[in-house]
Amino acid sequence: MTAEIQDMLKKFMLTAGVFIFLALVISVSAFFIKPKYNEQLKTHVEELLQVSQKEPIKLSQVLQFKKTSYSSFKAWSIEGKKHADEIIFAVTLTGDSGPYTGVFLVSQHKETQFCGLLGLPESIENPKKFGITNRILKYRIKMLENITERGGLIQ
Repeated sequence: MTAEIQDMLKKFMLTAGVFIFLALVISVSAFFIKPKYNEQLKTHVEELLQVSQKEPIKLSQVLQFKKTSYSSFKAWSIEGKKHADEIIFAVTLTGDSGPYTGVFLVSQHKETQFCGLLGLPESIENPKKFGITNRILKYRIKMLENITERGGLIQ
């Protein structure tokens, strides 16, 4: 090997090493941060539900999705016999102003209800103010109802 090729090989190995190191740091960070993020998300969803619902709702266990295509969605069962057939979903809604996390209450016996956007309690009455139109809400409601009707959750 010539000195020029060895120099190029060293530069390439250094660059590859830096990228591998950064990927490793990001992966390890995500591993440790994810449980805290999930707990904070659950807390914020419960706070929004206290404002949007007539009676307080306490979230129970996290439900898993059968399909991995719903990995950005979160779902929880609700504590209490009164809410046995109800599920709370936190899903991404993209409106005119960018992405928000929307919270929905899906029930087998009642109409699916939009509960609001996380961090924006005023969105309960007027989601259009944040660029979330009725069309966007209807689309997500239909998707969530299909997930629950077809048994897309593992309890």
